[in-house]
Amino acid sequence: MKLFFVGDFKGNNGPANVNKMLKKNLPDTAFFATESKEVKRVLELLYKIPKSEGVVFSGLSKINIVGFVIARIFNKKSAYLMHGSEEIEGEINKNKSKRAEDLERKVLKLAPKVICVSEFFMEVLKKKYPPLASKITYVNNGVDWELLNFYSRISEVKKKNKILSIGGGIPLKNIRKVCEAIELLNTQSNYKLTLTVIGKYGKDSEYIKSFSFVKYYEKLSYRDTLKELKSTNLYVQNSLFESFGLAPVEALLGGSSILVSQNVGAKSLFKDLSEKDIIFDPNDINEISIKIKYLLKNSNHIRLISSIDRDNSDYENACQNIIKIFENGEMF
Repeated sequence: MKLFFVGDFKGNNGPANVNKMLKKNLPDTAFFATESKEVKRVLELLYKIPKSEGVVFSGLSKINIVGFVIARIFNKKSAYLMHGSEEIEGEINKNKSKRAEDLERKVLKLAPKVICVSEFFMEVLKKKYPPLASKITYVNNGVDWELLNFYSRISEVKKKNKILSIGGGIPLKNIRKVCEAIELLNTQSNYKLTLTVIGKYGKDSEYIKSFSFVKYYEKLSYRDTLKELKSTNLYVQNSLFESFGLAPVEALLGGSSILVSQNVGAKSLFKDLSEKDIIFDPNDINEISIKIKYLLKNSNHIRLISSIDRDNSDYENACQNIIKIFENGEMF
């Protein structure tokens, strides 16, 4: 199928990294948007959409609105690949943007089909927008299994007391509660745990930095981030909302145990999750501390990585599932 794929292939954020992997694994019949200037982007849509059998708009952009209209004019199937929610995340982070939320609502309304990046995200979105539920579906983000080969070339030594979280000071990541749980363990149980935090500055950053056991990196290259993951014993993703979440998967591939909140979309990849692998209340520092203590002594790395269905979880499979949505659905 000749899919025309529109999205960011140059950035270094989550959606852009996913787009790069999808581009790498889509069949040779697929083609991609290349223009960056607004007028040229519109002209590119007018030229390339008629040549396609379907159009995927990946990530939120004003160009999606124009694209959906053009696709409809030329009777082409089109879909919005949704990586996150401005409205949900803005509410949690207390930085709501009316402009971004209005754009998101317009895109959701115009999109004939909305493809969420995890089953968890799909269910959340259907509850958030009941009138749109019938056109919302999902394709889980893929796992980059090639990372295993990359990790094998990194000679970092595991540090038994090292814990790591990615997300910086963004309230949605809720790393402040991980800090409080670790402080509880270090104080009451005489642990000597450290926490490495990677991610941009946010409303919780100064609070996180105030803990003596925290090492904070606002910016770190992807390679250096993987080196940090390789040396950590336990990766904690305590998000209040996470549409998918690549980091826990990358940590697992690097040989770390993982502890994830029930709000992390990537958890559906792991077929053998136990209650001790999941944080059910991301604000309960007692629950978090108990599960950190348990996983430091009882690694879940082998169990969880073995539970992932490799044949049905790579990016090639994700691409095939996106194509199936276009091939199996009626005109949408």
